[in-house]
Amino acid sequence: MSSNEENKSPNIEDENDLNAPKTMRLSRWVRFGIYVIFWAIHFFNCSDGGVPSASSVNIKKDLGFSDSAFGRYGSIVQIGRITGTLIVMTLLNICNRKYLIITALFFKCASFLIYLVTYNIYIIYIFRYIQGVTHVFTYVYFPTWIDQYGMQTWKPIMMSMIQTASPFGSVFGFTVTTFIGTERWYLGFATLAFLILPLNVILLFVPETYFSNKIFFLKEVQENETERKDKKNKAVYSLFEMGAAKELKNKNKSLLSAIGGLFNGVYLFIVLARTVLMFIFMAIHYWIGDYFTNVLEIKDKLARTSSYSFISLAGPFIGSTVGAAVCQFFGGYEKKSSIFVCILFSILTGVSASAVPYTQTIFYFSVSLFMFFLFANCQMPILIGISFSSVTKELKPSSYGVNSLMCTFLGNLLAPATYGILNDYFKATDKRLAMKIVLNYSWVNLIYLCLCAIFRYRSSTEDEDEKKKPLKANEGTELEEK
Repeated sequence: MSSNEENKSPNIEDENDLNAPKTMRLSRWVRFGIYVIFWAIHFFNCSDGGVPSASSVNIKKDLGFSDSAFGRYGSIVQIGRITGTLIVMTLLNICNRKYLIITALFFKCASFLIYLVTYNIYIIYIFRYIQGVTHVFTYVYFPTWIDQYGMQTWKPIMMSMIQTASPFGSVFGFTVTTFIGTERWYLGFATLAFLILPLNVILLFVPETYFSNKIFFLKEVQENETERKDKKNKAVYSLFEMGAAKELKNKNKSLLSAIGGLFNGVYLFIVLARTVLMFIFMAIHYWIGDYFTNVLEIKDKLARTSSYSFISLAGPFIGSTVGAAVCQFFGGYEKKSSIFVCILFSILTGVSASAVPYTQTIFYFSVSLFMFFLFANCQMPILIGISFSSVTKELKPSSYGVNSLMCTFLGNLLAPATYGILNDYFKATDKRLAMKIVLNYSWVNLIYLCLCAIFRYRSSTEDEDEKKKPLKANEGTELEEK
């Protein structure tokens, strides 16, 4: 056995971990244990969306909400998440991360427990806003922690698992509230609080260095930067953690010009097409419990939870997988054919969506809505891929951020309130009309994709024409000299 092998600690994951700063050299079991705690916290943190969906009728009754007010009740959380997104990056870089995360989680629990104390609408609205703001801290930080501390060979799986917390958490919140009893919906929120609190207390005993304090790691980078170049260090560092503060500062200076450069025709219409789908997804998830009760008149707890789980989990998972596979079969999202694949899925999405409001039983409703989620999610990897390929290399980092921000504003934020307003105005004449309008909005997605196809075809044609142009004599000489 070589001396290097003898000196290598069995607790170290691999060579990359040996080259990392000392505070990052945690044993596998320590990292795995912290990861499990983080995953559980994130899971329960994402479960709050299922509670109002399961108990919308009783929440409206107890709080004296109209459908419009209940819609605003959902949208306020999205306003909080937007605000949180704008401040979380700064706070995570300048504050002690351990106590920042713990404080955010305590406030999140307080927003769940407020219903045990008061039904005052203004106080509840304030805490709903806080609920949205505090949600962002774990949503942003935990994937970053995985990038910094995750075991090298397991990072992709760890990252994928943390992403599953959101859809599975929503189903968990819906299921728990349904079986506790929708008339006691406040216990659904309280259950989530009492599941998070013990885990949050455990975090108090986790050493601060495991949270990768920003000031310490900036010092580590400065001390190790020369070594990394000389020794060809292969350690993987997170941009957020090891923060290229100087690089981020330079990027912020040109933020407005970068955002302006994103909005070519292809990027703009592909993002607008995605906002349509995000709007419908949010509206369905938030109002499906109300639709079960007031339209389909389904009271069976097992039927409600089975339907919600089937639609929320199977549709997106299968759809994303199939969409990515079909797109890859036709050459990937960088090929011109990818937009036409997306258009085909959009047509199938529209047909499926149009059928949903006319179903009379929970079985046919579940199957038709599953088909809608399936075909809609077939588009998602293609839409994201095309949005990346439609911008220059320098703008790629900004493109997804702007994409997500537009989807939050034009999709998640507006959907609950818009459905509520439509339901208030039209349920007396047609209690299905709000669902019909929201689902048929999917045809607007097709219009945006067709416009995107036109711009993409024109762009590729112009590029081909440019390549075919003969070089002038002096241009050829200049190129040779270079």
